[in-house]
Amino acid sequence: MATCPTCGTEEVAGQQFCASCGSRTSSVYATPAPLPSFPGQTVMTSGFTLAGFWIRFLGFFIDGVLLFAVIQLPLRAVHAGFATAWSW
Repeated sequence: MATCPTCGTEEVAGQQFCASCGSRTSSVYATPAPLPSFPGQTVMTSGFTLAGFWIRFLGFFIDGVLLFAVIQLPLRAVHAGFATAWSW
């Protein structure tokens, strides 16, 4: 059985580091294979550009106003008694 070259502790088969001192053991291991290379991100070439921050922020704000108008105003009208034709 092999021993650790640094502290002399007995090594277990297949261990890469010593359990006592943490140094690399004398076992021989295969070198890891290189990682596969993936192509970089592809750039969209369809002819249009994406909107900037402020245009997107304005769109988000307009969406919020529209959702408020579609959801909250009818609910407020029902609770206020303006839309009594819909109450069963």
